[in-house]
Amino acid sequence: IISDQYAEKLTKYNEGFLINGFGTTPGLKALITGANGATVPANAAAWTLANCVDQALDLYDAIDESVKDRDDLIMVVSPANYRTLVRALVAQNLYHFPSVEGNEIMILPGTNIKVIMSSGLVGSDYVFAGPSAFVVAGTGLQDDASSMSFYFDKGEDVVKFIAKWRLGVAVHQVNVFATNDLA
Repeated sequence: IISDQYAEKLTKYNEGFLINGFGTTPGLKALITGANGATVPANAAAWTLANCVDQALDLYDAIDESVKDRDDLIMVVSPANYRTLVRALVAQNLYHFPSVEGNEIMILPGTNIKVIMSSGLVGSDYVFAGPSAFVVAGTGLQDDASSMSFYFDKGEDVVKFIAKWRLGVAVHQVNVFATNDLA
């Protein structure tokens, strides 16, 4: 049970790192930007109940046509934007959208894109969309530089946990992605 809780915390930390980066290591928010070649739709704005369906469809439309028929398209949003989008779809009587996995991933009605809620975007209005296969996360869990272990410290009479790993993210062909370029 304890190791499962630690694994969940590390998963959430890694998701935040992959989205936001840390220090001089960029995350997806720094890699997928208009300045780096991603398309930014006109009138991109923070999502509200009144505009989020149009904002999501505008981002979908801004994805490069060369990849629009792929079956791995994703739109990554904050939990708040995800809930706003769900409420707006229900308000517009478009609530028959299929959920993919529980309540954190759904298909945007009328498209082939999965909308994915990411805890790495909590408190952010940033949204990006594009092929998931073009996002690559790298780690070194196969070598001696990465390890995770529990041990009992007799001196302090406690169980301690140590984790060391390397992690990075890259994006192939940023120019086929779309983003609202918000903070």
